[in-house]
Amino acid sequence: MIPKQCARKAQQVDIEVGLNIRNKRRKLKLTQVQLARAIGVTFQQVQKYESAKNRVSASRLYQIARIFNCEEQSLFPPRKKV
Repeated sequence: MIPKQCARKAQQVDIEVGLNIRNKRRKLKLTQVQLARAIGVTFQQVQKYESAKNRVSASRLYQIARIFNCEEQSLFPPRKKV
């Protein structure tokens, strides 16, 4: 069982996904409000995604990728070679 405090802490991948969403949104010159309306959430929710306060679900990542006209995997950090 995962302790509550561990389950709530953002993982590195969550932080990087949020930063990638922010960077792509800014590159497309979209505001948080515009992105939020396009995916059906509040701009505060977009803020939480971008700051990794809330994790982004797979279906929401799919929506965001469609709006950004990119592949979903481009929102994730590159894989490290093992």
